[in-house]
Amino acid sequence: MGAAPDIRWIVTSRARVGVAGEAVLDLGPLAVVGGGTSDAVSLFLDRARAVCVDLVLDERTSRDVLELVRRLDGVPLAIELSAARTRTLTPARILEQESSRFDLLGATGHHSDPRHTSLRSAIDTSWELLDAWQRDALAQLSVFAGGFDVDAGRLCSTCRPTRGGIGASRRSMRCAIAPW
Repeated sequence: MGAAPDIRWIVTSRARVGVAGEAVLDLGPLAVVGGGTSDAVSLFLDRARAVCVDLVLDERTSRDVLELVRRLDGVPLAIELSAARTRTLTPARILEQESSRFDLLGATGHHSDPRHTSLRSAIDTSWELLDAWQRDALAQLSVFAGGFDVDAGRLCSTCRPTRGGIGASRRSMRCAIAPW
């Protein structure tokens, strides 16, 4: 990198890369407020039009798209998977089938990474990457609707790793009242 100091990199990862000059941008869900002008709706329409060029955006379709991105909580992967379905389903039909969104919203195409074939697969893969104590902590923190601050998290969650730390056997992980 020293030979090309003007090169700029954009890297996506679940963890920091740890190089000098690294700037981290944490991404959350897209804004759903603002109706048809929200980031979530814009993403849906952009991706839907890539697979369904004749998508008509009338009043009903606009309402359906807005409701759909609301139900998907503004999560970009969920929105992209949902928009891909407009090749064969209208937004209204996607909404009707949305009760099983974790399975319905699957990627189509034979080149899909198995982790991204459905919203359920993406969540399951991330869940499996967690240590047992982290899964327990998330289960406890699920009482919060939306975010929470550190103090609220400490009051609610009693899970922490034991002294074995990373690489410790699962037997050394435990949940206990933790003032961490």
